[in-house]
Amino acid sequence: MMCRADTVGVFQIESRAQMSMLPRLQPRRFYELTIEIAIVRPGPIEGGMVHPYLRRKQGLEPVTYPHENLRPVLERTLGVPIFQEQVIQLSMVAAGFSGGEADELRRAMASWGKNGDLYKFRDKLIQGMQANGYRAEFAEQLFNQMKGFGSYGFPESHSASFALLAYFSAWVKHHHPAAFYCGLLNSQPMGFYAPAQLVYDAQRHNVKVLPIDVLYSHWHHSLELQPPLPLAEEGAGERENQPRPNTQTRTHSPVGAAHGRDRCMPTSQEYKNAPKPYRTPRKQKASLSRPPLRRHPGTNRNPPPQCSASAYA
Repeated sequence: MMCRADTVGVFQIESRAQMSMLPRLQPRRFYELTIEIAIVRPGPIEGGMVHPYLRRKQGLEPVTYPHENLRPVLERTLGVPIFQEQVIQLSMVAAGFSGGEADELRRAMASWGKNGDLYKFRDKLIQGMQANGYRAEFAEQLFNQMKGFGSYGFPESHSASFALLAYFSAWVKHHHPAAFYCGLLNSQPMGFYAPAQLVYDAQRHNVKVLPIDVLYSHWHHSLELQPPLPLAEEGAGERENQPRPNTQTRTHSPVGAAHGRDRCMPTSQEYKNAPKPYRTPRKQKASLSRPPLRRHPGTNRNPPPQCSASAYA
């Protein structure tokens, strides 16, 4: 499901950018999902790390390392730095930063958008990497990635936590789609998609969405089982008289139905054709007749009442 980018409503991988990346990256393992969440960020994009990783993941390019000393740092991401922890480790291994200097570099990356403290590490980083035998192009690329992480970058622990939540939400969508979409609709407004788009995607996954019913609907969306008796065998009259089941859904097939405010009210013709007990009787007009008021020509005042002499007798 993830490899097909069928992730509408799935945590962290429902955006257009993530959905365009999923078919190319094809995450089959949990750590690949962790990389998927972290790679669509300014850090790897501005550092030019996305396309090299995709080519190596697809087998179009051999996995190489700038230096053999960097293999322990970059091996799990195919020789391409993607996470914030890897950038900090590269500054220590490749440029000779101490632990305190690496921590200052981490703080400078976190506050890069507010002040320019990150640039004071540029010369030390590039000169230290060149002194240890690394190419100047790789040093510049690493510093550009640091600037991207200052805008927004993911540490590996953060991405792994998000990947776990993304896997859980994708599992619920795949095995229990009715409950998944019902929960999303009850949580609106949220996410990238409007309720109408979620309802359309639910129908695409064979979830039947029922219109509003004054006898069964509630303020929140809910689930119900479809009546098990077929209409052809039992007849329409018997089926209409049967009570509907409680609010629940089957766990082995997506037969639940989401109730809610996403459907229009009955039309006037449907209201006219409703059974008599459910119709509200119209108010009867008053039977007392009242003469119309006459006004004096050219004025807005009512004339004084005309009383006969017999009225005062």
